[in-house]
Amino acid sequence: MTKQNTYTISVTELQKLLQTNKQIVLLDVRHAWEREECCIPNDTHIPLAELESKSASMLKDIPIIVYCHHGMRSKQAVAVLLDLGFQQVSSLDGGIHEWSNKIDPSIGQY
Repeated sequence: MTKQNTYTISVTELQKLLQTNKQIVLLDVRHAWEREECCIPNDTHIPLAELESKSASMLKDIPIIVYCHHGMRSKQAVAVLLDLGFQQVSSLDGGIHEWSNKIDPSIGQY
């Protein structure tokens, strides 16, 4: 996680984390139509509007990295999860757009 905001992680930091095979939840909070355009493999999809009601099915002891298109909704999702008692949550800085630009250009952009 970056020093500027303990609840933010860069795409390069996430890539390194995924390469360690550490157990994390990669949570996509975008709308279903956005997910049809593109997504990061092996993620979980819960739209932001449904997050509070569906959060009970999520484990609180596993780090959660939240992403959206550019990072605004994922920051909102982090706030929701913190309010619900989750402690290991981070927003992917720049969202899937930044992931596509810097890590995996095979992931489409919209």
